[in-house]
Amino acid sequence: MTKAKLAATLVGLVLAGSHAAWAGTPPPTPAAAPRPAENAGAYDKLKGLEGNWKAETPKGLVLLSFRVVGQGGAVLETVTMPDKSTWISVYTVEAGEVWATHYSAACQVRLKGKLDGNALQFAQNAVLNGGAGGGPALQASAFTFKDTDHLEQEWQGGSDKVTRHFTREDVDTLK
Repeated sequence: MTKAKLAATLVGLVLAGSHAAWAGTPPPTPAAAPRPAENAGAYDKLKGLEGNWKAETPKGLVLLSFRVVGQGGAVLETVTMPDKSTWISVYTVEAGEVWATHYSAACQVRLKGKLDGNALQFAQNAVLNGGAGGGPALQASAFTFKDTDHLEQEWQGGSDKVTRHFTREDVDTLK
């Protein structure tokens, strides 16, 4: 099974499980969850990224896709690297905090987010299934919101730290 198919299967199972848990009961409104003052607006900034993004890198084009899913309860991010490998992250609000679960071949990483001005920073909180695919686990990531069409994204895993500058694409393939 390819990484992309495995990632799609994982997301489907997560979303199906969430739906089954709420069967017969309408889901809560995401905005109803209390949020600490320092994180107010962080999740809204993530939802505002919905659409397609691209960054030119020395190794080729990196693509980002953000999609608001689960009736607004989650933001799904898909990263497609120049070699066509993919990673996904799911962003949610839990107990008033912004969280990310990042899925890769190596493991699943839970990161807790904090909004600091125009930057949303995530720090590693837990590593699940660590080491299954080799390579370093994601330790931190950050979004810097430049404007509605420009985004800087930083990833740190092991001793590697990568910063990419993304531009929103006009084409919306999500609809």
